Amino acid sequence: MVGNLQKGPQIMSQFVVAKRDTHIMNMHNMEDEKAIVKGTRMFHITSDKQTRYLEPDEICVYLPEYEKVHFTYKGDWE
Repeated sequence: MVGNLQKGPQIMSQFVVAKRDTHIMNMHNMEDEKAIVKGTRMFHITSDKQTRYLEPDEICVYLPEYEKVHFTYKGDWE
């Protein structure tokens, strides 16, 4: 194996920061909602596998302590 090649789609991400107090919802269980305070920094997930079901005004975010991928409203993040 050459380099650091991985099988399957790559998950591209960057960080986003909450512009205001907001909330995130679990991608698989919308009743699992978490409060997020202004200034929280999370990974912004851009993989097609994770984002294909989102509305245009939503983004996919991840933080290891929450264990699962969540979605939230794009306008609450920068």
